Order: sequence, then C-alpha cells, then structure tokens
Amino acid sequence: MACRGGGPDVSGPAGSAPPCPTGSRQTFLYGGGRRPGPGYRPPAGLLLEVRVAEGQDVQAGTVVAVMESMKMNLELRAPQDGVVRSLCARPGQEVAQGEVLAVIG
Repeated sequence: MACRGGGPDVSGPAGSAPPCPTGSRQTFLYGGGRRPGPGYRPPAGLLLEVRVAEGQDVQAGTVVAVMESMKMNLELRAPQDGVVRSLCARPGQEVAQGEVLAVIG
C-alpha cells in the first residue's frame, strides 16, 4: 500500500512524495532517535537509497534507508519489528528532521 492512494514510485526520479498516514502504526522518522543534547536538530539530508519494499517484513535494527547529511552517509534502522506498510520518500529527495520516511506496523 503506497502513500495517499497510489503514492510515489520510490525507485523513480527525485521529487516530493505525498505525506504518509499516521495513527496507530509506527511511523519511521528521520531524526526520531537519540539526540546528543538539548536543542539538537539534525540538519536536512539527502535520501540516497531505500533498502526495503512495501509489504516486506523487517526486524528492529534492519537498515531501512541510507541518507547523506553533512558529507556523511547515515544508515537509518527500523525502530521495531513489523511490516513496511508504506514508503513516503524517494531516493534523491531532501528530508528534514521529523519527516516521515516509512510506516512500519
């Protein structure tokens, strides 16, 4: 199931993806993990690749996506076990802190 009734083809060209649904499902956010100190906000980053597909079972700690931020590649990992319900960002897209990348439920 893709975002907003059809949603983006995550393997397609860069561009803005529609927002994903939220609610009882676990949403996977950029910058949603531990922070080094009060007031810290990770900078926007470029989504380089998505390593999962909709409908795929994932375990906590599975690499879901790879981003580039501040000239470093960052592996973003699933926060819990579940099934990837939808993908909300495309490779080549700029993503900001708090932006939904995937819904895992």
